[in-house]
Amino acid sequence: MQILKAFYVDTFRTQKENKEMTAAEVQIRTEEQMRMMSPMVGRIESEFLNPLIINVYKILDKYGMLPVLPEMEERGGQTDISISYVSPLSRAQKSSQVSSIESVLGFFQRSGIINMLPDIYDNIDFDAVFKKFFDLKGAPQEVLRSEAEVMHLRQQRQAMQQQMQQQAALQNMGDMQ
Repeated sequence: MQILKAFYVDTFRTQKENKEMTAAEVQIRTEEQMRMMSPMVGRIESEFLNPLIINVYKILDKYGMLPVLPEMEERGGQTDISISYVSPLSRAQKSSQVSSIESVLGFFQRSGIINMLPDIYDNIDFDAVFKKFFDLKGAPQEVLRSEAEVMHLRQQRQAMQQQMQQQAALQNMGDMQ
């Protein structure tokens, strides 16, 4: 029994005890398991994996075994790296951030605050929220349009709306005569 606890088997066994669960219950239990594992995984990442990855990167860079990226040239050849883990466990840990964002936005909708104070949404950068959701869910970045493409599409849409408003105004003036 002690061996099973040492390998955290009891942490993973909780889902198998009750086979009839709703999707919400499964999600809550999974998040609970991830929170229980988070300190252990965080310590492995910060004390072992991060230094290992940084050292391997520096060695490869020292011997010229890495391609030179345009971003590196812009920074004057600096090779500082940022490590981001994309394993199922790290995504599950990030899911609590998704839940937090969803609950805040849902609160404002359900409470009716948005009906009383519609300007409250001006505080939220929905483009940033969208990108954060995209990242936290582990969706491929290749399917996102560039910021320039998004701006171009928005400008086209705005021009079309202005044109339609002008046509409607002209039509209303013609109907009044």
